[in-house]
Amino acid sequence: IAGFRLIGSTPAEVISLEADVQFDEGEIEILARPGGGSFIVTVDGATLGEVSTAADAMQMRRVPLNLRKPGQSIAISPRGNGSVELLGWSVWQKQRGVALVSHGVSGAAVGVMERFDPLIVAQEIAVLDPALIILAYGTNEGFSMSLDPSTYRQQFAERLAELKRMAPRAAIVVAGPPNALRIPDFCGSAEQRDRMACAPPPAQTAAAYYALVNQRSRLLCRWHEPGPQIEVRAIQRQEAARAKTLFWDWSQMPPAPCGMDAWTRRNPPFVHKDRVHMRAEGYAAGADALYKELLRSYRPR
Repeated sequence: IAGFRLIGSTPAEVISLEADVQFDEGEIEILARPGGGSFIVTVDGATLGEVSTAADAMQMRRVPLNLRKPGQSIAISPRGNGSVELLGWSVWQKQRGVALVSHGVSGAAVGVMERFDPLIVAQEIAVLDPALIILAYGTNEGFSMSLDPSTYRQQFAERLAELKRMAPRAAIVVAGPPNALRIPDFCGSAEQRDRMACAPPPAQTAAAYYALVNQRSRLLCRWHEPGPQIEVRAIQRQEAARAKTLFWDWSQMPPAPCGMDAWTRRNPPFVHKDRVHMRAEGYAAGADALYKELLRSYRPR
């Protein structure tokens, strides 16, 4: 489930994948439509075949790849007889094991889901039949200077309800945002800001926080979690409870209010100097904590 359409029209446009291990099966997901062109599929440099995306009406179509033997690389390129719209692709070994579908968009907030085609997403989820869906948004919303809590509550509740409708058999986990920190640019140079201490935010609500920012208040000249992010986390927790889904408080890994600052200063650091983006070690620690929470909360059906 990519959430993107990748459009190409000339043979010079190629998307390719090289797997760490050989795969035995594959599938390509396309948007078929009137006037759609064709694309060429190659596996390990050898042409596997040509696929048409033409159809009487616009529709999502899944095209299985009939591999003659296991492969390690695959490439797709338009033939040049019309545009081609690629929605996604998959490769598997015969012994599939656990399938992890990760959809992360840099800078995205939960509102990005409103741009997805609900019919296509519903079809994709139906095919995957997931056992678990983890909804993890909140940091970008929490750093926004235009967050409206009531609008966000409605938006988040609608997206959560939509996922429950699309995947009625799946368990859903809401992962609240970690306690990402910020410090305004008006507090000094990057070097000066990096040396400043961390303390709880002087304003809990988004409106009060925005007022301090607009006033360029020196009260904000310390590493702190933005007030809007605290509100976002509270809204997510409340809506998860209302929807009877599990809420995992990521801000406890590392613990709020200044854990991200502490993780930045440790050796080796678990977080980058922006106090927002974790390093591999930080994400691994968070993953371990989430895994333990899933085991603790698991209830056999």
